[in-house]
Amino acid sequence: MAGKYGGVAPHVEAAGNEIGSKFSVKDIGGRASSGHISGSDHYTGHALDFMVYTDKNKGDQILAYVKANWKRLGVKYAIWYRKYYPSPDKAENYVGPSPHTDHVHVSFTKEAGEGGPAVGGGTGGSDMKGCLGSIIEAFGWKWW
Repeated sequence: MAGKYGGVAPHVEAAGNEIGSKFSVKDIGGRASSGHISGSDHYTGHALDFMVYTDKNKGDQILAYVKANWKRLGVKYAIWYRKYYPSPDKAENYVGPSPHTDHVHVSFTKEAGEGGPAVGGGTGGSDMKGCLGSIIEAFGWKWW
């Protein structure tokens, strides 16, 4: 099954669900087989594009959230509004083929960050307890 974002890694999908839900972003691009620069993380399922179109304020809010949760989400880098963020506290001018003024691009590491978003959308972490907690909650049972 390809999942919501075209077959991205589980921790990337969980991050997409978390950010998309928090900021009411309905249009999120994920895995792709073409249309991006050579070596793009979209080709391996480790990138998401949060489409905000003309809502710069929403893009700024998403970027701030990504920066505040960088390690937990397992972020590799982000691009927004002509800026490249190789870390949450560093910005460089971005001169790639797209100015990224209509979407926030987030690339993720190959593995989830420590205590990353709950895979499956539950309330736990990305560890076994978090995964089991998601399953248990899905059935309406209590986790103790």
